[in-house]
Amino acid sequence: MWWQLFCKEMKYYLKSITYYIFIVAVVIFYSSQMTFPKSIDDIKPLTKEEIAEKVSKMPAEQREYTKARLEHTYGTKPMTDIKMKQKAMYNYMDMNLEEKVVVVYKFGFAKRIKLSDKQGNAFKAAMESISPEKQISNEEFINTLNDLDKILGGGSYYGEELRGSILKTSITYEEALADFNIKLKEDKITNAEGRVFADYMGITAGIFPMFIAAFILIRDLKSGAQEVIFSKKTSSLKYVLTKYLAAIVSLMVPYVFTATHGTLTYGRLAANSGISIDYFAFYKYVLLWIVPTLMFVIALGMLFGVIFKKPIAAIIIQFLLWCSSIPNLYGSYGLDKYIIRFNSSVNNVEYMKWANSIQVNRTFYFLLSLVIIFIAVFLYDRRRGSIGEKFSLL
Repeated sequence: MWWQLFCKEMKYYLKSITYYIFIVAVVIFYSSQMTFPKSIDDIKPLTKEEIAEKVSKMPAEQREYTKARLEHTYGTKPMTDIKMKQKAMYNYMDMNLEEKVVVVYKFGFAKRIKLSDKQGNAFKAAMESISPEKQISNEEFINTLNDLDKILGGGSYYGEELRGSILKTSITYEEALADFNIKLKEDKITNAEGRVFADYMGITAGIFPMFIAAFILIRDLKSGAQEVIFSKKTSSLKYVLTKYLAAIVSLMVPYVFTATHGTLTYGRLAANSGISIDYFAFYKYVLLWIVPTLMFVIALGMLFGVIFKKPIAAIIIQFLLWCSSIPNLYGSYGLDKYIIRFNSSVNNVEYMKWANSIQVNRTFYFLLSLVIIFIAVFLYDRRRGSIGEKFSLL
């Protein structure tokens, strides 16, 4: 019986226009966001001599701009020197104060707010506190920025989650080359790129499936099939879990497909360049990063479907959750974030700084999804009982 229910549910997706729209949307997002090198030289840092040679072959009007751009593509790293941090943040504060405008993020959307007199005075006091001319500790520096962020209402570049984008400095060619060698040896290239892939795909996994999940337990009611289902001996547990599993398997399809494309693309690069790649890297991040997001979105959608009986309520709530989870591109993995953002192709050494936090986050959402779906089973079974059928939870 379980297998028949599962196959029936899978056939439903294969006949659903919404499902194919979902697949197309994921593939389009993947195609527009992911870029792939044509050769190993495209990802290996260039020496100044190689840059000069490359620029010399270009039209004269492009040389100056291209040379400057290539010399600043080695990347960035977090600032560690307190004086550098003070100077960078002081200058950013000065710019905001001069414009009397600051950018804050609310539910993932950027908003420019005009500084009030009180906020302007807070800026001046903060600038005085972190002035590069002063000798302060890192703790005092952080506390000053946190206080200013609170005065601004949170979500500003002075808060913990966003200030890292200000406190960065350029890396040298030697540092870029060392980073490249680590990616080549430890990450096998595809592990570093697989994390960026999972970042982009995680965005879609956090929003697109909600338009399907919200209808999973509602569509039978709307089609008039609910009474027929309720009259059967199939348990609520088996019925809901089968739909849940079928949804997870179906919605994984575009992610497995795009992961395969990415793997094959880097496979050709490896064959042409004589390097080794991890052929399981993209799939690993689909399984460990994207699937828990899918599980959570689907489970929550099914639960809200049972509670509200109208998909629009479920979609609105999940959309607000999605907005709160996507703003931070890197380094924020608290349990309030159900999407993993790792929008940086850093090497394994840098990734390991966040690995434990990410693992805790993914484990939490995996377990939370199971709790939510079992709550959905219980509530669904109550609805069965409310129309006169004996409870059949198991």
